[in-house]
Amino acid sequence: MKLTLLERNILAQLLPTEGHYSDMNEVRKLKSYLTYTSEEMKQFQMEVLPDGRLNWKDTEDSILYLADIPCTEWITNTIQTILTNLEQRGQLKEYQMTLYEKFVKYYNNP
Repeated sequence: MKLTLLERNILAQLLPTEGHYSDMNEVRKLKSYLTYTSEEMKQFQMEVLPDGRLNWKDTEDSILYLADIPCTEWITNTIQTILTNLEQRGQLKEYQMTLYEKFVKYYNNP
């Protein structure tokens, strides 16, 4: 799945924090893929703020940058379930919309 810098950050926050061992192992792998590389940190002038938030310089390059993040079938299904549940409860936030569109709305029909 091709994700922007911001989508990677948002997705990491949506992932389950508890579950069966095998499920949490899949989550751990995905989080490692979502983590920014040292090259990305340097290229987009990323810095960790004192409160733990990540900041980067918004440029055309950083906004358009897409990383190809591998997602297993279980991870894809889990993300789809989380986003669908948020949408059905009317709790989908504006900043989550592009993830909803990529994983749910247009997943099989880009």
